[in-house]
Amino acid sequence: MANSKTLWTSAAATLSLVILGGASYYLWKEDQQIDEHYKLMKLAGTSVPEKEWKTIEFKLSMSNEMLLRLMERLDAIRPLADIMDEDDREPTKYEKEIIAEIKQKKRRIISKIERDFKRLDT
Repeated sequence: MANSKTLWTSAAATLSLVILGGASYYLWKEDQQIDEHYKLMKLAGTSVPEKEWKTIEFKLSMSNEMLLRLMERLDAIRPLADIMDEDDREPTKYEKEIIAEIKQKKRRIISKIERDFKRLDT
């Protein structure tokens, strides 16, 4: 019973991390497209129309807010507390491996989100 709960908890945490990673990737791709558009406009010697500029500003502000929400959701993931529930026992070797893997994925996604924040700021 405990292994089943541990498995479901780790699967849910991993799925959350994958979703957060996908959203970060989407924002990164969107940022790249905007950068390419600016470069093309600059090469063509034209300026960005006001309506398009507002759309870009809106996308950037939404991306920023989305990244903040992702960071909050990611921060809420506590693998040790979720896997161990409220047991006083020591985690098994398998549970320790799962916790370490989830923490590692969490750190990677946080660094990607921070990189995306820096890209949005420049």
